[in-house]
Amino acid sequence: MTTLEVSSKLAAGRKFACPTHEEQDQFWRDENVDSHVCEFKFDPTRSLTLQHPHDPRVIVRHLYADTRHLPLIKRGQNLRYQDIEKTKYRKILNDMLEDPMTDLKVQGVLLVAEQENDVQMVSEDTIRVRFGRNGGQNNGAHTLLNSLKARHLLPEDQTRYLMLTLVSGHKDPCALSIAHNGNVKDGSRLNLLGYFDFLKDGAKKVTASEGSLYEEIKWTENDTGNWPVEEVIKFLTCLNIGLFPNGKPSEVKHPSVVYNANGLTKFSQNRASFANFSPVLHQLLTLICEIRSLGGAIVLDRMNHGGDAAKATALIYTKGIDPISGTPKALLANSTTYITLASFRPLLKDSAEGWNWVLPFPGIETFVRDSLPNLIDIMLSRPTQYTKMDDYLRGSFESANGSADKFWAKLYRRVTLDLKKGK
Repeated sequence: MTTLEVSSKLAAGRKFACPTHEEQDQFWRDENVDSHVCEFKFDPTRSLTLQHPHDPRVIVRHLYADTRHLPLIKRGQNLRYQDIEKTKYRKILNDMLEDPMTDLKVQGVLLVAEQENDVQMVSEDTIRVRFGRNGGQNNGAHTLLNSLKARHLLPEDQTRYLMLTLVSGHKDPCALSIAHNGNVKDGSRLNLLGYFDFLKDGAKKVTASEGSLYEEIKWTENDTGNWPVEEVIKFLTCLNIGLFPNGKPSEVKHPSVVYNANGLTKFSQNRASFANFSPVLHQLLTLICEIRSLGGAIVLDRMNHGGDAAKATALIYTKGIDPISGTPKALLANSTTYITLASFRPLLKDSAEGWNWVLPFPGIETFVRDSLPNLIDIMLSRPTQYTKMDDYLRGSFESANGSADKFWAKLYRRVTLDLKKGK
């Protein structure tokens, strides 16, 4: 097939669209789908069935499947959404159209059937599989979708094969997915394990521009949300009074750990502690969004009234998208938000149900609005040599001489004093 013919086929192939995330949720991972039956045609002379050496109840089949008879398969415990319009996947599609041996360049598809009796041989070259609630396609979804698209583009007489690995009888399909998905981010792994379920419950209670804040959070890779879940977790870490208890401003430990590249490590190791946010979580998520939005407006106001432009610019992200309103606006930068939220830890207290507010929530909102300008002014007073806020707060330079810790304590002390005056 010539390059011109391939380009023409690619254009025609746009009729076969990758399922949207909503369609993937409804069909591929719908909790109401208890079973999904598929049939596969394969080359029986080039296939292999094995018992696992450590557990003969686990059967592993390697099947060279004919893509002309390949069905759309229930997603099962796959870690992330698929997007075959990315450049690297379009290149793979192009290879599939030009080279019948492209299957050797891709990883193939991992399928999981919960029980061996879910697998049935229909004929010598056809196998029928029932995928239960936890079964389905666990890895290689981009390859599967590209194979389906290539099937629509190629002439009927041109055959392409795809290696399917079908595992049946394994006790933990979720573990199979994690083991085979070494190229995905930690957030996607934790999402599959259900670590974010408490956060999802809270986000669904927060009204936003597109329905609820749940839709605005990016829970997995290739999700459509604008707010990465890793970022939300870091913000909650700053307010975690279990990991960073309240106390005397000169003695409390501050959550500078959020500056680490992987902010999910602390969360995954202390998941039970984060569950204490549940009683106030939907209010807290709303408050975080308000702090970032109002803080950005305050910084811009200070710049417009003669403030240090370099220092002020480092405090905000001018092209942010407010998750609540969905509108572009200046928001506090992550580094600024971290220390701001950490300073507001005195607004939370322990209770029998988890953590709660020290005041009724309307009073909390009023207090935050009144205190935030003072905190912004303190941040604008940082030493001139530390234009980048995150460098200063990280305390990574010897010349800081511990001043970053004192700076965290300074803002924390200000909130503590304001709260005592208010009471």
